Amino acid sequence: MGKISWEQSSNGNQASTVVLSASEDFLSFELPQERSGWTRIFVQPVSKDQRITAVTLLDDGNQRLRFRKSTNNSFDQVLELNSGKKSLEISGVNLLSIRVELQRSSSLSLLRKVLLSILSDIFRLGVRRRNLRTFFQILRAKDFASLRKRLLNRYNQSPLSADLGDGVITPKIWMDRFVALSEDEHAFVDATIKENVLPTFSIVVDSSCGPVENATLVSLDKQKLAVQDSLVTSRFGEVLDSVSGEWLIFIKESTELEEVATFALGIEAQSDPTIKMILSDGSEKSDGEICGIRANPPWNLDLVLTGEELGPLIAVHRSAVSTISENIDSSGMPTFTEIGLLIFETFGEKVISQLSVVLCVDPQKESGGGVDYAVENYLARVRSDALVVEGLCQGTRRIKWPVPKEEPKVSILIQVVP
Repeated sequence: MGKISWEQSSNGNQASTVVLSASEDFLSFELPQERSGWTRIFVQPVSKDQRITAVTLLDDGNQRLRFRKSTNNSFDQVLELNSGKKSLEISGVNLLSIRVELQRSSSLSLLRKVLLSILSDIFRLGVRRRNLRTFFQILRAKDFASLRKRLLNRYNQSPLSADLGDGVITPKIWMDRFVALSEDEHAFVDATIKENVLPTFSIVVDSSCGPVENATLVSLDKQKLAVQDSLVTSRFGEVLDSVSGEWLIFIKESTELEEVATFALGIEAQSDPTIKMILSDGSEKSDGEICGIRANPPWNLDLVLTGEELGPLIAVHRSAVSTISENIDSSGMPTFTEIGLLIFETFGEKVISQLSVVLCVDPQKESGGGVDYAVENYLARVRSDALVVEGLCQGTRRIKWPVPKEEPKVSILIQVVP
């Protein structure tokens, strides 16, 4: 939380423009402690490329009053302020410069704002029958103090905006915020690599679907934790004899690694020696622009059997690759789902780690043919009477599990609540 300077006008109004050195998603600063009485607080971004999503006033009693959105990406609220410590919290996208004005107001202005907010809420949200019944009950009882309190609480704890765009961060902005490294983060990663002995990594690029792209090869050379060696191949039989890393990272011919990929995988592998396979998140690219984020859940066998291909990147310990290699056709390249199911079948679920970090970008959408084959082979080994059919959504599968020959008994418990 910071303090800012305020411009004082002759009519008692105050204003300030908060300028940040770098774009932020959240900022907080103190309001003048001597400011008290009826005040209209007006918050607006200075430039149009910024977006404010929420404004909240926090007083010295830890009470939070959420502002109501007005027009032109601005927020304003009429409040009766008490002298003392109070702060304003602003959330948004690409916040760089924000204009804040404190204007003298009155209880009549508050009444007008409350009535307008009620009409706006009725228009957008309708009226719940229970709320309408409570309203008339308060009127019949002539309990105007309660009515005033309810309306003020509704105004001060305003509903979130109905504009879905207010809370949306595009995939590109998300990548810039949470994946791109700052100068301090670059220095931290470099220092960590120097101070620790991390596992070595080899990259295996699957070229069975086409020639490897130059951007993929360039991304291998830009790794913060240097790659020990790499292999571009369409034959699994070449893998173990051609690379020497402790861990093998499998990617497709169009996948570009983020520069911290091997570093992040190394830290994860070092954290638990029992890990045999690491799955990571990724992003998708279309026409050179980031268009989506693929966030994978922890290992879920049912989802793997019925959903899309594992990936877009998997890292497998060399010893585990050697163990499962006898079950993989050496003349072709296995799908990531085939590798994952073999690891699960051989070592169990506990050796599979999900790293919730975006480590690569891939413009290519995977077809489901090879994945279907991998799932069918797995079921043939562990449950040959299960049947794989097409799922309800494109690119998914449905597993028809066999019904027991002897129908199981089912008990139904009915609880009677008085």
